Amino acid sequence: MGAVYPAALSFLGIAKEVTPGTAVAPTRFIPYSGFVPKEKPPLLIDEGVRGSMAVSYGGVMGPRSTEIELSGVPFSDSFGDLLNNMLGGYLVAGAGPYTHTFSVLNSGTGQPPTHTFSDRQGLTASTGAREWAGVCMEELKLSGNAEGLLAYEAKLKGWGSDAAALAPTNTPTTTKVTPAWRSSVTLGGTASPAVAEWEVTLSRELTVMHGTDGDQTPYAIARAGLGVAGKLTIWATDQAPLAAEGPLTTFLAGTEQALVIAVASSFGGTSGHSLTLTMTKAQFSTADLTRENLLGWEIEFTGHANSTDAGASGGYAPIKAVLVNGTTTYA
Repeated sequence: MGAVYPAALSFLGIAKEVTPGTAVAPTRFIPYSGFVPKEKPPLLIDEGVRGSMAVSYGGVMGPRSTEIELSGVPFSDSFGDLLNNMLGGYLVAGAGPYTHTFSVLNSGTGQPPTHTFSDRQGLTASTGAREWAGVCMEELKLSGNAEGLLAYEAKLKGWGSDAAALAPTNTPTTTKVTPAWRSSVTLGGTASPAVAEWEVTLSRELTVMHGTDGDQTPYAIARAGLGVAGKLTIWATDQAPLAAEGPLTTFLAGTEQALVIAVASSFGGTSGHSLTLTMTKAQFSTADLTRENLLGWEIEFTGHANSTDAGASGGYAPIKAVLVNGTTTYA
């Protein structure tokens, strides 16, 4: 009988790189529900006509890169690595618990740090793991449903994979998952308890830059500006600030107001940990009345850049994320 490789024995490590594209050993490990890396070297086809009724005569591999889809629940210790990769502006304060503030990086080249992902699956010769260097985040969606767990989905791009130089040693997180009913949503400074579900999506366009330098790996992966959008699903209510037709009125008026979504944990191992997303200039882009058993509203919004949400690098930013946990630093 041949060997088998249970997927449950896999684990995923992450570490911030000193030099973009130069792999480093993992420093933290991310429990996940989905991890799908897709190697993307295009096959360059020879289609030269040769007097035969055929269209393909061979091929060579083109430049390499990888697309990664990652999903799961945000654990308070390792989620800061993903926020840092997405935003890049970073400041830490406190002496335990630590307060980590992430916002758009507006200094230097404006490029957030890159990370190495290490996937221990047992298949790779010698070390049992493959690693992807130079990983950059394209999209990060956070969501909370009142009947489920806080969750995220991420899309990333990076260098093509290599066999890991060393076999990683798994150090699983000791923090706990967070139920989304512990969310609090405030709009314009007023609590909105009728929110049944929320989503916040951070996105930025990535350009995988290849050069004619004899190397299949990218010259660099460049990040463009950050966009923020989201959705609120709420019950129709008589409570401010979204009472009666309040969502529709706010949408039609084009009002910009502060939207703050905070998720806190009081459970053993994560007591005092929290994640707060602040969008000081949120503007509704739709407000649709829904009629499934009870009346409700489905609201879509955009977060606009402003100086209040900017971090240590100054300028303007559409969102600020504050993570409180026991991790000393993500720098």
